[in-house]
Amino acid sequence: MKDDCNGCKSFYYYSNDNSTAEIDFVIQTDHVYPIEVKAEENLKAKSLTQALKTNENLHGLRFSMSDYREEERMTNVPLYLAECFWKINWFVILQQLRK
Repeated sequence: MKDDCNGCKSFYYYSNDNSTAEIDFVIQTDHVYPIEVKAEENLKAKSLTQALKTNENLHGLRFSMSDYREEERMTNVPLYLAECFWKINWFVILQQLRK
């Protein structure tokens, strides 16, 4: 896919037939960001949490109906901000927060 989302190099999807875990999207800029999308305020994100536990260098993104919040290894973005998230290049901001 061409570079059309403010510096995103590619969009990826991966699944494993032997697992019930699922990461909805993975985006790569200077870092890799696993993304989970929730259609409600359920913030459990079990698959994303498991991916973060097994990969210490990852910072996850969860899009849900809940408010914006920064957690130690995960950022929750409200669904209504999803389009803006890409347009204002939040990945640059997240990289600064990780330093």
